[in-house]
Amino acid sequence: MTKTISFRRPDIFVHDAKELKNFWEKIIEKHTQQQQGEDSRLSRSALKKTPT
Repeated sequence: MTKTISFRRPDIFVHDAKELKNFWEKIIEKHTQQQQGEDSRLSRSALKKTPT
């Protein structure tokens, strides 16, 4: 018997551990890509931080 877990987002249903793992891996990958883009943008910024 498979239990369905509903999170606060009604469009997401998890039927097993594999789906849950894939869901979080996608979230983490998206966050990592966004962070890398932000780091890249900051490294090219004209408003670089001065050493303290």
